[in-house]
Amino acid sequence: NGHEGARLNKALTEGPLAVAQSVSAYNGTLNRSGPNFFYVQAALVPGQLMADLEAGIRKQIQLIATDGVPPEELNRVKTMWIASRVFESDSLREQANELGFNWVLGFEHDAQERLLDRIAQVTADQVKAVAAKYFGDNQLTVAQLLASGKQTPERPIRLPVLGRHP
Repeated sequence: NGHEGARLNKALTEGPLAVAQSVSAYNGTLNRSGPNFFYVQAALVPGQLMADLEAGIRKQIQLIATDGVPPEELNRVKTMWIASRVFESDSLREQANELGFNWVLGFEHDAQERLLDRIAQVTADQVKAVAAKYFGDNQLTVAQLLASGKQTPERPIRLPVLGRHP
């Protein structure tokens, strides 16, 4: 998750060794044809090295694969994710989008509700196992986007750093 208190964001944007201006992670949750991409996007602090940013992201992911996540961190993430989905459903437009999305992908009308139920059941051991299984270098794509022209604070360079693919 990409909120300010998230693991990646705190580890890489705070303190004297901060290498990122911002960090966020994203994964699609519903897909008719199989697994989706998982990606981490970060904006490098001017003057820092891309290699240090990539190493920092890899370190945080490796910590999850080897040490797992504390139950309170997992519960906070699940609660925030579920709450955001519930609040989105307050909007008639979002309800219509959800129904249309489910219809286009051939899912039942309550697919999102079932997804929320499954997310609530995720355990710290499952998170650790998935990180260990799917976040190795054999499924990794690294990309750097470089700005053309002069970079300014109003126009920072946004860098999708790590992407996981099936």
